[in-house]
Amino acid sequence: MVPAKKPAPDIYRWVLRHLGLAPGEALALEDSAPAAAAAVAAGLATVVTRSRCTRDDVLPASALLRADLPGLGDVTLVQLRAWHAG
Repeated sequence: MVPAKKPAPDIYRWVLRHLGLAPGEALALEDSAPAAAAAVAAGLATVVTRSRCTRDDVLPASALLRADLPGLGDVTLVQLRAWHAG
């Protein structure tokens, strides 16, 4: 669908364009540094959840939201909306 794969932001930009959304109307949920970098580069607020494979990834520095807290537990839609609203 897009020429450049993550960490390029192309796939996020493609999806936003096809959904008719601005970056501020969406929230990315990712699990790795390359994927988070793609989302941040596309201008999306980004929530990062780490796994055993990505726990040591260096996440992109950004003013956008990052929630990578250990032991965060279940995250609700209400929390996601609050984080996205800033």
